[in-house]
Amino acid sequence: MFWDQSLIFFVYSFLGWCCEVIYAASSTGGFVNRGFLNGPLCPIYGCGILFVSSLLTQIGDNLFLLFIVSTVITSAVELIVGFLSEKILHIRLWDYSNVPFNLGGYICLKFSLVWGLACVFIFKIIHPGLVALLGKIPHFITIPCICVFYIVFAVDFIVTTMQALKLSKRMDSILNLEKALSHLSFEVGENLLDRVSIMKERNESVKERLKSASPEISQRLEKYYSLFQDKNFIHSRLLRAFPNMKSAKYQKVLDKLYSLKKRK
Repeated sequence: MFWDQSLIFFVYSFLGWCCEVIYAASSTGGFVNRGFLNGPLCPIYGCGILFVSSLLTQIGDNLFLLFIVSTVITSAVELIVGFLSEKILHIRLWDYSNVPFNLGGYICLKFSLVWGLACVFIFKIIHPGLVALLGKIPHFITIPCICVFYIVFAVDFIVTTMQALKLSKRMDSILNLEKALSHLSFEVGENLLDRVSIMKERNESVKERLKSASPEISQRLEKYYSLFQDKNFIHSRLLRAFPNMKSAKYQKVLDKLYSLKKRK
């Protein structure tokens, strides 16, 4: 049972990732890894399907009940994941605040209904055939594969989460430097942040400007500039994957990071 459920989790996590990539490609015209993880998995889809499938025996063939239960469960999963990502990472990977009938911006009626209808389609059209197909794969093949999948998934999740936390710390450092530089601006009578136009200036030009500053100011401006020029791959991928990422604490910094990314 555990191995069958695990296989279903990974299959639907992969299929969910494929749907996200296709959706993103239709609007951007190119490939974008739309998942939180680096690998081709969106676990939120796998979790949603597993929760709904665990109640299928109680639901039976009642389509309306299946739709209601699917809508509630998938919305709950989306709500919990969205809430935790904001509380732990200080960022919102998605935000429905501008969509009518939303709950805290984490979920909204429009997409909740879409998830409910999608689940009805999946469980009535796709799921029976998929389960039958997966059931034909011998356990001596699926068990080693699932063990490998879990190891890769765990490593990917840990690494990505740590880097997402590091992104929050990076934005916090930028915010603190902006406050410090704004304070120094009053002391020297000059807008120090304008000394380093991070959105327009080239690296050599920035260095020339820094030479004319005092050691303290120069050091802080250099650090400020380097934080925006950080080449962290996972940070860049997360910004591409979630172009509408929001943060109550770091929104201005996020806007600058997105703006800088568009100029490259």
